[in-house]
Amino acid sequence: MTLKQLEKLVARIENEPYDYDAKVQKQKAIPNKLATNVDLHAMNLIDRLVPGGGSVSWAEHDEYALSVRLDELAKVATEAQIREIMLCGFFIDVDDGRVWSSV
Repeated sequence: MTLKQLEKLVARIENEPYDYDAKVQKQKAIPNKLATNVDLHAMNLIDRLVPGGGSVSWAEHDEYALSVRLDELAKVATEAQIREIMLCGFFIDVDDGRVWSSV
């Protein structure tokens, strides 16, 4: 997908109704988890999609961002993988060009 398609997908996912209990159940049901911790699973998934992209590039008081280039992630990730990354608590900000999470 392109960056524009990624941006539209992220907006669509963010606008879906939020249900914490359903989110927890979906996190538990992730097939082939790469780690027991969902943050680490998402980081490992990103690293598999874009080698080197799952490492932390910066951190502040209660936020941290990963070193992945969104154009590279968009080229290789499926909609299901983007949903999985976001389900694990990461935000994808196409305007700022970053994948980040808060602690």
